[in-house]
Amino acid sequence: PPELAKEISLEVTGNDREELLVAWLSELLSLSDINNSVFTEFKIEDFREDRLKARVKAVRRTLELFYNDLEVKAVTYHRLSIEEQNKKFIAKVYFDI
Repeated sequence: PPELAKEISLEVTGNDREELLVAWLSELLSLSDINNSVFTEFKIEDFREDRLKARVKAVRRTLELFYNDLEVKAVTYHRLSIEEQNKKFIAKVYFDI
């Protein structure tokens, strides 16, 4: 059976929404690589234009549960966009694979 979920506290900052999103995704990617984990739950504790604080749950990545041939190498700013529509944010992000 997979290991029990591990909860991690994260906080990232950025000068604007785009930088904040790239910082958030880059931190998740880094932690995923370092800990060989997959994030399964997110609880946003504080969100502002320039700061995001959250608790995330991670489980160990296994071939049986989370196998994928694609490996994300980096989060990019290329064609990054964030739009607010009907009180929701729609983000488009491209990754280096």
